[in-house]
Amino acid sequence: MPNPSAFGRYHAQCKATGRQEHRKLNVFAAHYRLASSAHVTTLSGLSDRSIDAYNSCFRVAMAWTALESLESAVSSRGSVGLTMPDLAQRFRSQVGAPVLQALIASRAVHAKEKRLLRILEAGESDDVRALAYGIRNSLLHGDLTASAAKLTDSKKRRALVFDLASDVLDAVNRRFTKYVQGMR
Repeated sequence: MPNPSAFGRYHAQCKATGRQEHRKLNVFAAHYRLASSAHVTTLSGLSDRSIDAYNSCFRVAMAWTALESLESAVSSRGSVGLTMPDLAQRFRSQVGAPVLQALIASRAVHAKEKRLLRILEAGESDDVRALAYGIRNSLLHGDLTASAAKLTDSKKRRALVFDLASDVLDAVNRRFTKYVQGMR
């Protein structure tokens, strides 16, 4: 999906009401388009498994950027709900646990998010916000590598990280649609 599903409606409502389009919402839409259309990154000198792993992580990082852009534009930090029981359970499973453990061990993940990751790992929460944030931060600012999270070892694990990005984008899309529905 290149644009958030309600973006055309947003443009139409702005035009119909004479409201100027919000620059931050246009930035959000650009970030969303990038994250939702990114499926292949060319990386030289890496194995196909490593490229697939980094593609999944990059997509999570871009999805997180779209989430942050939307929350900034609508001035409601934390408004995108990321409680996802099925996905959380998959990360607690043998397939996903190495990713959680790598993020908990990462120096780039802040103490608050590490606490939330431990709560997720223990099954006391199904909120995957700290997981998406952790992948983004640890990949772009820290020590997350394809091998450190054991992503090169398992196609299912790589697919799980890709699914996290897709689910974050779906949640962002729903939140933007709700915002547009509330416009007057």
